[in-house]
Amino acid sequence: MAGFHSKPDWWKKVPCHFNWKLDQNILIDFKGIANNLDSKLETRNEIEWTEPACDMLLFRGYLEVSNFEGVQSNSQKAEEFFVEAEKEAMRVTDDDERQAYIIIVNANRLWVLETIHEGKQNEDRRLRLLAELEQSWSRHRDELSQTRLEAFIDATAAFALTRLGPDKYKEAERRYQRALKTIKIKSSWYQSLGAVIGRQARLGSYNLNHRREPYDGIMMRFSATRKRLNWNQQQVGTM
Repeated sequence: MAGFHSKPDWWKKVPCHFNWKLDQNILIDFKGIANNLDSKLETRNEIEWTEPACDMLLFRGYLEVSNFEGVQSNSQKAEEFFVEAEKEAMRVTDDDERQAYIIIVNANRLWVLETIHEGKQNEDRRLRLLAELEQSWSRHRDELSQTRLEAFIDATAAFALTRLGPDKYKEAERRYQRALKTIKIKSSWYQSLGAVIGRQARLGSYNLNHRREPYDGIMMRFSATRKRLNWNQQQVGTM
């Protein structure tokens, strides 16, 4: 990580919504996705959520300044969602998870500043964001902490990918699988993984190159995910 900092644009390699290639090769109903997320976010104060809303808020903010067709860029509204995501992140008790969200928030903000406002016009804010991002991204971590941080980042990317149509499902599945190799007790990730595998089966099981994948292969992965979820729930129940 530290090697990035010898280059002025080192921060562009920090994982976030702007370098996950979310807007490539897809056509989406932007308003439909935004309205669906807004509806879910409205319920977070009405029911007790077991997971933070950071993934939703971060993706929702990104949508406001994305390159998707039909989007009229609104950096002010994007920042409102990023502020909410940051507040939500500060409530997270797991340090690696909290740091993952903070890293993505500040990386997203830098991209918005660079692409929408042009950083030179907001130099003070750009320098502050760079300092904050460098502190969180480059802090010393042991191998386990670093791997856990990457797992939480993978899951945030997967959350966005699952909402962008069939061409992104395989990558979402790959990221959830990778995250769960490190953190095996996230029931919500197992459920999301099972859902994205199920979607592939229902939609004709296309992979990223539009080549058919055998239905049996998908269902084997779905069955394995269900078994892992059941095992996880049993383990949590015995704690």
